[in-house]
Amino acid sequence: MPSFPRISLVGLAGSTGADTLDLATLGARFGLAPERIAAKTGITGLHRLAEGENLVEFAAFVAEAALARAGVDPSRVTAVFGSSNPTADDLLPTFTVAVAHALGLTEVVADHVGIGCCGGLQALRNAWNQLVVDALDGRIGYALVIAGDQTSRILDPARPQTGTLFGEGVSVVVLTNDPAANTGYVVERVATKSLLGDALYALRLRNPFAHPEAPVPHLEMDGGRVFAFGTQVVGDFLSLLGLPAMPDQGLLVPHQPNLRMLETLTDRAGLAPERVYSDGIRTIGNTSAPAALLGLEDALRRGQAGATDTVVLGAFGAELQVGAALLRPVHPLALVAAPPLARADVRRAA
Repeated sequence: MPSFPRISLVGLAGSTGADTLDLATLGARFGLAPERIAAKTGITGLHRLAEGENLVEFAAFVAEAALARAGVDPSRVTAVFGSSNPTADDLLPTFTVAVAHALGLTEVVADHVGIGCCGGLQALRNAWNQLVVDALDGRIGYALVIAGDQTSRILDPARPQTGTLFGEGVSVVVLTNDPAANTGYVVERVATKSLLGDALYALRLRNPFAHPEAPVPHLEMDGGRVFAFGTQVVGDFLSLLGLPAMPDQGLLVPHQPNLRMLETLTDRAGLAPERVYSDGIRTIGNTSAPAALLGLEDALRRGQAGATDTVVLGAFGAELQVGAALLRPVHPLALVAAPPLARADVRRAA
């Protein structure tokens, strides 16, 4: 690989909403047997933002926790990159800029990028690129990557295909180009690409301002085409990273679409199941943009990503975006030395 300035992931924090929907509740809502929902999606329940939880304030609280864990004062943050579906209270200012403002940041690079399940890695890519450019220009700093979604706001309440799948939460990582950083992971490479094939409209959200006479738009999803696209992407992850195969001592942490897709993806890629993180769909649900980053924290806490394991993050989703990141361990367990954020704490802060 080409030689670039060293970019390190030195802080990590995430949380899901305080409202819990168990299988019985979801089953009653959609007229489905709980065991059928579990078999089809793999979930054991969903966590969503509760009444009184505001996505921007929620994200700011998680970002403060990530900075505190990394021992980084907010004044040292030079850039904020984020991603979210259009589910915050405002479309303008964007979610990312609103979170940066809530953190009290001024005169920083603040960009909102991407939409859907690959958005977190698109934001990670832009932060990585910015820090590389800054380092080449002699500027040392820190960048926040903030991924958050309140996806239930764009779901059809009568459609079980999506209503039984999506959870809600926020994940934040802290990156730095400081060559002296000696914890977390070195982000060797992060890249995304747009495949833009025939399935481009398999995930669609219509613009309400373009169709003011129509009902409030909901997320439209063609499950068959999404499944066909998503179960073939491991090769794309590896090609983006310049890898011929998964590292020998490595863990793939993909975003969590549903259990059946994860199992098929694993089988088609010829990977051993223990080398693919899939617990997130069971315990967290599909949280869209934050899913791969929430999965990284969960995999570290569960011991599935060990102290010497290389990690490949992968995501795919709306607009046929595919993204991947290669993380080389330095001292990754330090990222989860603090207890996980309690949902009640996040709710009180919001």
